[in-house]
Amino acid sequence: MKYKVICCDVLEDEIKYVSSETGHLYEYEFTKKAKHEKPEELRPGIQAMIDESTDYDAILLGYGLCGNAIVGLKARNIPLIVPRAHDCCTLFLGSRERFNTLFEGRESMGWGSTGYCRRDGDYLRSSDTGSLIGYDKTYDEFVEEYGKENADFIWETIHPKRESNEVLFIDIPETFDASVFEEFRREASDNGQKVIIEDGNIGLMRKFISGDWDSDFLVVEPGCEITAVYGRDEIIQSRG
Repeated sequence: MKYKVICCDVLEDEIKYVSSETGHLYEYEFTKKAKHEKPEELRPGIQAMIDESTDYDAILLGYGLCGNAIVGLKARNIPLIVPRAHDCCTLFLGSRERFNTLFEGRESMGWGSTGYCRRDGDYLRSSDTGSLIGYDKTYDEFVEEYGKENADFIWETIHPKRESNEVLFIDIPETFDASVFEEFRREASDNGQKVIIEDGNIGLMRKFISGDWDSDFLVVEPGCEITAVYGRDEIIQSRG
């Protein structure tokens, strides 16, 4: 089988890892994590990639609902395959059930993984949105430009403190990078947060890439589009 994979780059390491285990052919297009800052701009970009894709058995969309970025995407002549997930955290954890269990009552808890954190710094520095809101500047640069009092206000605005004092690190053995984890732990410590480590699972991504599309995935047939349900389990539907 020949598949086109259109995917957020935070999943790139895991997607390519599981792709190497199959006998299928893949072509990849990865979007930058920063694009999630403006879902209304990410959506037409993904649609353009879909529209330009030809001669594939299916197009695999490596995204969750992601702020409605995938809502309204249309399948043209090739089926779209989409995980039923609120965001990529579900894919790192391996199931919606684990996602719901871990975040029930802790919806504000931050999280990360090697793939997610590895690209964090790059996109914050290079993204237009990041530049506009100041993520590409250090605290000292704000002080120099605006004075300490104003700098403190701006810094707190663009780096809001989370309600939870815990942060979750999803440990995926196949792609784990100790240096990334140490940086994650250091930043959590600087913010007075406790790091909780949970085992990741690439099983859902493996099914996604291998073509084992059960009820964890939405198949959008040609002529149909993705709509949102916003439930804990179904999340998205296909509409003709």
